[in-house]
Amino acid sequence: MSQDVKLILSWIFIGMNLLAFGPTFGLGLLFVPIMPLFLAGMSTDSGDKSLVLPIIVIGYAIILLWGTGLFFSIRFLYLHRKTRKTRDLK
Repeated sequence: MSQDVKLILSWIFIGMNLLAFGPTFGLGLLFVPIMPLFLAGMSTDSGDKSLVLPIIVIGYAIILLWGTGLFFSIRFLYLHRKTRKTRDLK
């Protein structure tokens, strides 16, 4: 991918995160790490306990992928800005 496409995708990903979590920073954001456990607990109320482990694994995999994507988006923007500053100084 070209640098321009990566830059645009990084801003889109960060923008989506701000739209999703921006108004709810605080107690709502604290719920994100325990959300798979909560969903697994609610699914056991139906009587089928075989769904607990897949819900927990899938939930934490989604959180891990989201966190990794956010980290790399911010890292790319930081490195892009750093290289742009050194290019402007020359």
